[in-house]
Amino acid sequence: MNDYKYVPMNSTICGDITCFGSCYMKEDKVFGSTYYYYKCYPKATEFFCENDRAGMWYLFIGLVLLTLVFFILAKSFADIQPLNCSIILNIFQSFAFAVLAANTVCVWTAYGFDFGKMAVMMVCTFFLIASVAIPRCPKYNLIGESEPDKESINYIKDIIKYDTISRDKLYQKIETLKKDPPQLLIKGFVSVDTMGIVVRHGATNPTKFIQRLPLQGSIPYNSWTDVSQSASIPDYSFMLLKIKPTFMCSEQINGICRTYYEQFLANTRMQYPTASALEFEIVHELSDLKKPVLVYGNSVPLYHKFISSGFGKFIYILSCFLGLNTVFESIWCLSIKKVKIMIEKSIN
Repeated sequence: MNDYKYVPMNSTICGDITCFGSCYMKEDKVFGSTYYYYKCYPKATEFFCENDRAGMWYLFIGLVLLTLVFFILAKSFADIQPLNCSIILNIFQSFAFAVLAANTVCVWTAYGFDFGKMAVMMVCTFFLIASVAIPRCPKYNLIGESEPDKESINYIKDIIKYDTISRDKLYQKIETLKKDPPQLLIKGFVSVDTMGIVVRHGATNPTKFIQRLPLQGSIPYNSWTDVSQSASIPDYSFMLLKIKPTFMCSEQINGICRTYYEQFLANTRMQYPTASALEFEIVHELSDLKKPVLVYGNSVPLYHKFISSGFGKFIYILSCFLGLNTVFESIWCLSIKKVKIMIEKSIN
């Protein structure tokens, strides 16, 4: 087993060579005989591989503190906040990256091939890749509705896919929506027991599985009236806006909805007699702006342009391996406001 002892030096001479780092005395045994020789290690080796691996812990603590600062700022001042489970994962990612970086320095600058360190590096690398590639947090409620939006925890990755429009164009869309007829729908899924063929090891086996089929139907009505108030959009430079439709139905329409709903379920059961479950609900929808939109004032903010670019996406993915993606998401949360506008229609 190797034993490293620090040798105080008043000069940069380490044995027979000039050392620009730290000089260590290495003890080794050959055929039962012990001998010593000097070894010059770079400062990085001493920082990451000796003295209780101080460099690894400094790197880990620095990454975590940076994440915590932005996370606390977003939690304190932002309308849309990063989730707690995201920062918990970031802490593990930062630790794995710090261990990977420290062992990489040790292998390349001092120890050479070391099975134990190489195994640790492989485990850390696998964890980092898996933690970035696999969805990891529960679905979040972006707008604060009773039903959460179907997005993953990665705010930026998902939000930059939303349409980006100016405030003036948004006013035009809202006026168009007020003139469009409301959509009363029955939407849902029917679960059907289906037989299929599974090929395994060259053999085909009939297998029973459940298939969820999406179905949709429209509910008729006689007339409607828009009763929305004048849209008032706050003068924010950048906002995430959700249009929420609210339909006020008369008793007659409510009766029609119940009748049509029961008839729709009966027809579905006749069409799919083997259905094991029916999951349907009455939905109020508009013809446009069904998803949240990003609204800007005079121009699209530079941060959104950067994070939407190819280079910005690359930097964001790279930050995930360091456990710093919460920093990007916290900056995004701090730079945007959350707004909800109601469109109300009376149906008779």
